[in-house]
Amino acid sequence: MKKQIFNFILLTIIVFAFFACEEMATLFHGEKPTEPPPPPVTYTVTYNANGANGTPPEVQIVNNDAVIILPDKGGMSSTGNIFLGWNESSSGGGTTYSVGTSVTVTRNMVFYAQWLDGNTPQWTVTFDRNGATSGSPPPSQTVYSGMPIIIPNQGTLVYSGKIFGGWNTNANGSETNYAEGASYTVNENVSFYAQWKSVAPHGIPNITNYSSLVDQSIWNEAPFTYFYFYLYYTSVEGADLYRIQLRRSGFSGYIEMTSNTTSICLNNWDVSLNVTYLVKVRAENDAGVSGWSQEFTLRVNKNM
Repeated sequence: MKKQIFNFILLTIIVFAFFACEEMATLFHGEKPTEPPPPPVTYTVTYNANGANGTPPEVQIVNNDAVIILPDKGGMSSTGNIFLGWNESSSGGGTTYSVGTSVTVTRNMVFYAQWLDGNTPQWTVTFDRNGATSGSPPPSQTVYSGMPIIIPNQGTLVYSGKIFGGWNTNANGSETNYAEGASYTVNENVSFYAQWKSVAPHGIPNITNYSSLVDQSIWNEAPFTYFYFYLYYTSVEGADLYRIQLRRSGFSGYIEMTSNTTSICLNNWDVSLNVTYLVKVRAENDAGVSGWSQEFTLRVNKNM
């Protein structure tokens, strides 16, 4: 028992001494210095003339994930050939980057100058607005045969009520569709047509008014007669048509018609005189529908 007490007292003294030493050291010498951060990882970017004469651009040493801008050819030249850009494959088997392209460096990289026979034919690439209501398409490009281009965005083109859906070599979109940023190898003159997609109508139409005229041909089978209802409602952006539903108050079944304008003549409907009807409208296109408007109340009587 005495031995256990002795061991406990000894352990207590050791622990107290350890922490006391730590506190005394901090008091006289300050906090322990923190470990310095590891040096940044760096990579080397080298430019190779790839058989050309002259001196390629200087080697760059950059940090990991640094973004560099690929330079021009500098003092290099290749007799009878044209400088196209840079490629990580000396044979051009990889992606060829044009001057000014941004590249993120995550490893040591070697870019080989790419040279093309100056007699290679050139083709013209144009971009067509294809019905856009405003703006301008990207400028045309002159491209050497067999060379890729990067498909551009829509430029400043806008099509009211629709969104840009890429480019297609056929105006009706029947060929392959190319999204912005895709690569396309040019082997002939080619035109790309902007593709436009509908979006669901934005908003809900609001019925503003109605009027009616009594047809002079009144049915003999009273109390039914023909009325011509002229219904008016607000427009909705992106709508290709408006769907109108009419029902008799107290009944659930609807009579339905459509219109591609902001009014409709609800003609040739046999409705009862002196009865309340409810009508509502919604906007539609091939991408979706809006919500229904609030039901509008109208009453049919012979004195209208």
